[in-house]
Amino acid sequence: MGGGLAFVLNHPRLRVLLPVFALANLFILGLIGVAIPLMAKNILKAGPQGLGFLGAAFGAGLVLGTLLCNRLPSSWQSSQKAIFALFMLSDALLATVGLARDLPLAVLAYCGSGLAAGPAATYYRTLLQTIPPEQYLGRVNSIARATSFGLEPASVAGVGALSSRVSAATLLLVGGCAAVLADLTGFGLSHRTSANAQGEPTAQAEPVSAG
Repeated sequence: MGGGLAFVLNHPRLRVLLPVFALANLFILGLIGVAIPLMAKNILKAGPQGLGFLGAAFGAGLVLGTLLCNRLPSSWQSSQKAIFALFMLSDALLATVGLARDLPLAVLAYCGSGLAAGPAATYYRTLLQTIPPEQYLGRVNSIARATSFGLEPASVAGVGALSSRVSAATLLLVGGCAAVLADLTGFGLSHRTSANAQGEPTAQAEPVSAG
């Protein structure tokens, strides 16, 4: 794992992608797990059926967005800026769920969030599968999961603790905007890494360190 971490830290694209994606997930995962159910219950007064509609809308958006990948410009697949822009749109739409005061508008915004997240997540995972050479592939993906979805307990616990002080609508609005700022940071840093794309390290020629 030490060799994989060194490869990530020395790679101009991965050292931006992984930390920024992890930071955005630190806000987003808790919103999805805690704030959305509270929004359905306390703000929208929609009950379990309303929560089901919200979850189905986001899932349908994800599926549709993934299916649309082949119809989007092929250059987006390897564009770090395009990936962050799509995540930014997804997180902004998630934040607008907090502004909705009826179920149809919330469902529409949440579906849009999934629609933008579908290609963004697909392209992100494609980069994680294609950037590292074979000997680093498993380690890089393990680090990516550990630094993103591994933060879910902290995210859910944090949003859960804040939910006793502020409303679900505020949590969604503030948390979604915070994730947008993280994505915007990644987008800005991508201007620098794109200039060095031709000089990315080719670890195929590097020895694999022990561990």
